Amino acid sequence: MNETSSPLRNFELFVRMVFRHENDGRELGDEPYIAFICAGVEKAREEGARLVINEPPRHLKSTVGTVSLSAWLLGLNPSEKIQIFTYSSQLAVDIGYRIRAVLQSTWFKRYFRTRLTSDRASVTDFATTAGGGVYAASASGSFIGRGATVIIFDDPLDMDDAGNPEKREKINQRFDSAIMSRLNDSKIGRVVINGHRLHEDDLSGHVLATGGWDHIALPFEAPRDQLYSFGGRSWYRKKGELLRPNAFSQAEVNRIKLIINPDYEALYQQFLGEGHSIRIRRDQFGSFTYAPKDAPIVISVDPGHRGGPGHSFTVMQAWLSFENEFFLLDQWREQADVGEACSALKFAARNCRPAAVLIEWSGYGQIFARELQKQSRSLKIDLVPPDRCSKTARLLRHIEVIQSGRVKLFESADWREVGVGV
Repeated sequence: MNETSSPLRNFELFVRMVFRHENDGRELGDEPYIAFICAGVEKAREEGARLVINEPPRHLKSTVGTVSLSAWLLGLNPSEKIQIFTYSSQLAVDIGYRIRAVLQSTWFKRYFRTRLTSDRASVTDFATTAGGGVYAASASGSFIGRGATVIIFDDPLDMDDAGNPEKREKINQRFDSAIMSRLNDSKIGRVVINGHRLHEDDLSGHVLATGGWDHIALPFEAPRDQLYSFGGRSWYRKKGELLRPNAFSQAEVNRIKLIINPDYEALYQQFLGEGHSIRIRRDQFGSFTYAPKDAPIVISVDPGHRGGPGHSFTVMQAWLSFENEFFLLDQWREQADVGEACSALKFAARNCRPAAVLIEWSGYGQIFARELQKQSRSLKIDLVPPDRCSKTARLLRHIEVIQSGRVKLFESADWREVGVGV
């Protein structure tokens, strides 16, 4: 059959064939979100497309946005050069195997002329007779010399690394430099990032902040009533409705909310839920001119990774707690190296005589604590494990305290107008 007349030029129909192929003939359900996602993913065929896909787990993210998309593009154009990256080499093998199996299937050959060569047919590196093909690899691997017309980054970050700022920064930098440079033509080449949201600063958040990307994102549980319009169709979703209502019992939903890590707002709601819409207003912070006397002071430190422009900030804050109110006495925020941070903290300690210094065990936190202890043996220093939850989840724990005005800022502080690092 000629590709121009194939009914499987319709991407949703193609996805349903792939699902049937991979699930022993079982048919894909008719949940409305499937049609919505397929309509959005079809944009990856357009020149210069930049697409971010965010879905909850167990909602066919890779089946639709990576396996089906790759095979469909090769069916329509067997000269496509598709490169697929992911956080692990094993996942790259699994994805490559699935795509190759679709291309070798009887039903695919019936509808498309695309054929694989016999001399380059490994699961992570196979070619078509028209010069196209698929190369799948770990993002940390070597792919020098290979060019692509399409790049798909499936699961850029391992869930276990969601709370690791160094891993997140490394992936984002790897994408900006090495991976994006693989496009044969950056103007017409297409790029798809297909992953769960794990953190505000994950790769999805990183590229969306730059602008120019189409964003397909659906929360597991609808935070409000919403009408979706796409391809001449519409889908009305009521507040509280699940994407797959028949697949999850209320008990399972409750379990997910209790134990999931990374937190529910990121992994399941894609930062589109009610929790993420919370904002703090300037007038919700109280003010003080004189802090209570004789109350213990604690200095907390969120360490950066290295000094200099372009790197994360080191933030130190001096806090005092008195009668269920919290007073921010001072703040220091700089792109500093360990030596500069030590000097700043010693100066602060001389002024406020803290009862303890709490340093997060991230960035250069361990080195910072060790150097500080050498120079100031009288300081009580505690290393605190980093909280693996997102900023949203951490904020929600303290939102009532902030909104009630019990967090107070020094009235004449010069840092007050540029934020307090909450």
